[in-house]
Amino acid sequence: MATRDLDEINHIVANVSKQHGVIKVFVVDKQGVIGISPDAADVGRRLTLNDATCQICHRVQPENRTKTVIFNVTEGQRVFRNVNPIANEPACYGCHGSRDKILGVLISDFSMAEVDARLASTFREMLLSLAVTILVTVATISLTMNRLVIGRLERFVRATKLLGSGRLDQEVRSEGHDEIGELAASFNEMLENLRRATEIRRRKELLENVLEKVKESIIVYDPDGIILSFNRGAEETFRVPAGEVLGKPTSVLGEERAEIFARIRAGTFTAGEVRLRSRDGRYFPALMSVFPLRDERHELLAFVEITQDLTEERLKNRLQQQLMQSEKLAATGQLAAGVAHELNNPLGNILLYGKLLLEDLPATDPRARNLHQIVENTLRCKRIVKSLLDYAKESEVHMSLQDVNEITESSVQMLQNEMRLRDVACRLDLAPGLPRVSCDRNQVQQVLINLIQNAIQAVEDRGEIVVTTALGAEGRAVRITVADNGPGIPPDVLSHIFEPFFTTKPSGTGLGLSICYGIVERHHGRIWAESPPPANGAGAAFTVELPAG
Repeated sequence: MATRDLDEINHIVANVSKQHGVIKVFVVDKQGVIGISPDAADVGRRLTLNDATCQICHRVQPENRTKTVIFNVTEGQRVFRNVNPIANEPACYGCHGSRDKILGVLISDFSMAEVDARLASTFREMLLSLAVTILVTVATISLTMNRLVIGRLERFVRATKLLGSGRLDQEVRSEGHDEIGELAASFNEMLENLRRATEIRRRKELLENVLEKVKESIIVYDPDGIILSFNRGAEETFRVPAGEVLGKPTSVLGEERAEIFARIRAGTFTAGEVRLRSRDGRYFPALMSVFPLRDERHELLAFVEITQDLTEERLKNRLQQQLMQSEKLAATGQLAAGVAHELNNPLGNILLYGKLLLEDLPATDPRARNLHQIVENTLRCKRIVKSLLDYAKESEVHMSLQDVNEITESSVQMLQNEMRLRDVACRLDLAPGLPRVSCDRNQVQQVLINLIQNAIQAVEDRGEIVVTTALGAEGRAVRITVADNGPGIPPDVLSHIFEPFFTTKPSGTGLGLSICYGIVERHHGRIWAESPPPANGAGAAFTVELPAG
């Protein structure tokens, strides 16, 4: 009976194992020996607890053991194993006794291939559905973003590119009240500000270009006197580059600026002639006009100063005066020569007969005194006639290269005794390294002696004379200046100072400076007088300029 039941169980197990999806069904006794299996080779094989399939259930505590498990076998095949213990029921006590609760285990292995295939198919369907859902969602979001954001941002990009190329007329249409709408409004506002800034810059460049073309000096400074603008005319006038004065007070252009600026701020100076100094130390007369710049609230923004250097204009006027003076001197010289020749012989006869009569009269004769006066006045007339002849004739000039400093020092030395007697101080300021001058030494010395003698007579006792030499006319000439601290020369006298027979001295002939003028002119030089002199606030200064070499 038992054998028949075992065969029947084997048959059942074999049939079950042949079912679709069933890999194998077998029975293991409580010692782990396979007792029933469709594979005869497995019957009698003992399974140990170390076996991988046993560890699936026995690696945990009994109360936590599972009856089903999925594990992998060779070639990646997954197996679903169902483990059912065979309980020792009372009906079995006859053969197995009642001591053991478990007689064995029924193990069923099922293939997971179909399940995995279905899971994979379901997973693929889910992935496809998810992908379609994602694509639809992305497309919807993309269309929405394109309509609401991207399209508007693309307009921003186009406008930005046009702005980068210099186009300032491409505004962005502002739509809605969202962040992009606010951005569009801000962009359009920025564009308007750029247009205004560009127009301001264009006008500024135009103004700066105009200022650079203006010959006059134009300086702009703020209410505190800080220089804001310095055009090319100012650079040439003051001999200083703009970069050295911008951002600095006007006093960097000279100490006299402090007083001028104080008058400008006080409103007491708007226009007039001033005396300024360039960076190289040159003083020059200038015509200055200053006007304030104010905003719409009438608040002071800056001062605009326009300065015209009068040096060239003064030089032009002086040259015209010299030309007129030369023509006048030439005409006067011809007249003087004729008069001198006509007077010389009669004066000689008067002088001769006067001296003869004095010899015939005793010294106590009252008539002798009258004859002495006749002789003295005749001699004075002879001296005047000689001066006229000297003035009229062009003396022969013996030119040679001379040291101006040596001539100047020698001329001063000749008059030392006269200056000592009159208690007049004389200071020499000779520039070293001056080029030599081609001149007639005696004639130049005659000019200097005449100028120094005039200075001695002009100053009062304890007066001072300063004789200086310097390089002039951009290094192509040498200047000799005789200055004094006397009363100076009135303007109405200064304009006639070199005219013949013009004198303010009771005993003067009025020919000394005229002769000096002629000598300097024959040396192709210049001579002029200034009162007061530029370097001093009083007195007069005579300057002789001779070409170098």
